[in-house]
Amino acid sequence: MRGKNLLREYVTTMNNRPSFLEDVPLKAQEAPAPIIPQEKWLTTAGALTKKFNFRTIEQRNYFLTELLCYEQDNEHYASYIVRENSVVVSVITKNINTATNRDQEFAQMCNQLYKCAALITSK
Repeated sequence: MRGKNLLREYVTTMNNRPSFLEDVPLKAQEAPAPIIPQEKWLTTAGALTKKFNFRTIEQRNYFLTELLCYEQDNEHYASYIVRENSVVVSVITKNINTATNRDQEFAQMCNQLYKCAALITSK
């Protein structure tokens, strides 16, 4: 009988005890919006153009820095418009004034760098 009384006392104590979650200060927060890229590159005046949106300046800066290094290594250059957390990239082969395979490769590199940039978290 002693075991039965002990179990009853334990259950009564546990039922009357406040939940440990009541003591934890929880605060609901909205998760940051995911990065939603423009799906496709657009052809504008012969150039491939795409807008990339970033959650943070760190992500944007990483993207631009890596892209500028890629330009220099490949001696193929794009035009950029930078506004706050967005970058518009426009690439064209200037001597023939149209997009070529090199521009397609450049666009693919932009897409890859964008995915890498999305992995960067704020400090």
